Amino acid sequence: MQSQPALPNKSKSGKISFRTARNAVAHHPIIFTALILTSLAVAAAVWFFMPLPKNTAIVVFQLSGHAPHVISSTGHENQVDLRAYGSQQAATVKRRQVLSTALNDDKNMSKAPNFKELLDMQPDKLGWLDKMILIDFKSSLEFMRVVIEGDYPDELVAFLRALSDSYMKTVKQRDNGARDGRLKAIEVLITERKGEIFTRKERMDAIAKILNTTDGLSGSEILNTEDLRAARKEALEIQQKVELAKAELPVLGAENAPVVIPPGLVDEAINKSPSFIKAEEKVAQAKKTLLDKESLFVEGTTSQVITTAKLDVKSAEASREKLRNDLRGDIEKATRDRVVLEFKLKSMQLKEEFNKLERKKTISDLHVQELKDRSEKHGLYRYELEKLKAEVASTEKALATLTEEQDRIRIEEKAPSRVSVAEEPFVLSGIEGFRRIRAVLIASLGLLLVGFFALVWFENRGRRVNTADELTTATDLQILGTIPVIDSASPHGNRILVESVDALRTQLLQARSHDRPIRTILVASGLSGEGKTTLSGHLVLSLARAGYRVLLVDGDLHAPTVHRLFDQTLTPGFCEVLRGEVPPDSAIRSSPVPGLSVMTAGSWNMATRQCLVGEQWRELREELQKDFDFIVIDTSPLLLMADTLLLAKAADAAMLSVLVGYSRIGAIALSQERLKTMGIPVLGAVVNGAAAEYTADYYGRYKYDATTLKLEPAPVTLTVA
Repeated sequence: MQSQPALPNKSKSGKISFRTARNAVAHHPIIFTALILTSLAVAAAVWFFMPLPKNTAIVVFQLSGHAPHVISSTGHENQVDLRAYGSQQAATVKRRQVLSTALNDDKNMSKAPNFKELLDMQPDKLGWLDKMILIDFKSSLEFMRVVIEGDYPDELVAFLRALSDSYMKTVKQRDNGARDGRLKAIEVLITERKGEIFTRKERMDAIAKILNTTDGLSGSEILNTEDLRAARKEALEIQQKVELAKAELPVLGAENAPVVIPPGLVDEAINKSPSFIKAEEKVAQAKKTLLDKESLFVEGTTSQVITTAKLDVKSAEASREKLRNDLRGDIEKATRDRVVLEFKLKSMQLKEEFNKLERKKTISDLHVQELKDRSEKHGLYRYELEKLKAEVASTEKALATLTEEQDRIRIEEKAPSRVSVAEEPFVLSGIEGFRRIRAVLIASLGLLLVGFFALVWFENRGRRVNTADELTTATDLQILGTIPVIDSASPHGNRILVESVDALRTQLLQARSHDRPIRTILVASGLSGEGKTTLSGHLVLSLARAGYRVLLVDGDLHAPTVHRLFDQTLTPGFCEVLRGEVPPDSAIRSSPVPGLSVMTAGSWNMATRQCLVGEQWRELREELQKDFDFIVIDTSPLLLMADTLLLAKAADAAMLSVLVGYSRIGAIALSQERLKTMGIPVLGAVVNGAAAEYTADYYGRYKYDATTLKLEPAPVTLTVA
């Protein structure tokens, strides 16, 4: 037997579900048990053999949310977010510059020879230290603990002292550097403000000499300023009116543009014309006369009187339409002349109004310019003088603030640092926390979870059909029917089987129509052992019981079984008929079941496949359909043999056989896709091995005659294989 190919899972539901996990455990209990035992063994190994340090050295720093001050807080040193500040300080402790300075501290590191020897063994000393140093805020955000573990307590304390000194030096340099930077920035600002004040005062002196005064504006100058403001306001209003009038003026050349008259306007004028109204009345009178004439006769009767009345109606309508056409030209011309006249009158009015506004605007602009010239001599200088006074006052105020801030920063440079050593380095025996337990849990649970997910993934990759509902959810196949597992000891087993197959037959007959005749049916499956031969046998028995002439063809040419089920010889059979060695009648064998005939597989060779590729199989099917109502073909596994696709070319439809607990969803989906690619309609799937407890409970309520439950005659026993 050929090996089954690896198939992709093309189901709709590719996600791993709880059912998939449960099936993985149920299908592979030994692997799952071994996985649990391995996880326990790994946990024991980690517990007993995990190397851990003997001592823990700790130094504690206190962080302040407020910067310490000598007098009071300055603008940039108010309260900060302690959590963010703590993260910043933790990163500072592990800075490569801080670690490097600590390692070069001969005063402390000379007391840690073993620690230095361990460091010398590392390819990246600073990177190793970064991993070994742990920083946390267990008790409070204000207290930062720096922790390192090792076997030599005194040397650990010596290293932490060196690290503490290096870190505190960096903090002080950074704080002082920040203050120095602010001082320099403030000094630059003070110099700039003094220069601005000096420049503005020089300009004020020059303006005062021109005006011969340093006071405010005189009364006449104030009055002139108000007149100028009013004139500007009036000029702005006139300008707005000019723009509006300009927008309303017609476009240049619009007077000579063709005038388009709306058709509805002309039609409305025609309809109101007295002559047209009279013509409409004549049409209405002619139609009324026609109705009166027709009422005198039986409906459908032809009379000269009615014919004459109809001609009168047509004549009146023709006269009306002629009048409409005659009136249209005159009315269009009159309407166009009226529109053109109205347009010209409106244009003249708008132009006259626009010219008036233009003249008024010219006068207003001259008045504004005159007032501006009068104000330029004194008003502008006065305005600039007042503006300079305000700017000087504002700049002097800012200068006083900057000077005060400068004095505060110089005093606060003597304040203590925001970071201080809360506890000098000390040593605890052993290690902190439950690291051994955590390592055991991580190792064991990690291995268990990884192994379990690998098992579930493997199960999901080759998902099998466990229920009919699962097949419906995972694919778009319709469930044509189910063939349940029948307990041989059940008194209703035979009846349940018969009813299940007859329900499938009903589904098949329902799928037929005039546009879709289904006579040649292909029974296929993706892989071997999925019950397609059993399904074929039950289906032909059911069709024969219903009174149809049925032929069962064994299309599994490489592993035929139909001849054994019906106790027939293998040859001559389907292969010999295809090759033309025997006529079809010689290969068709009757069975004890009325209406059911069997064509066995025969002896296969490469010539048989060549006949399948050609037109021999299609011609044979057309010949067999003359004698049989249905031809059911039992085939080879669709994904393993090419013969099935060749047989499918001449089939009307196909159904897939699925075996619960064995068939794989990926193989089913791929089989369906291959049949659709060949253009063969897939009616749906039949699920073999479905649970029968519900039907057994149903049939248990009724009594049947034992003889009605038998398939008479029954030459073979068909079981789900």
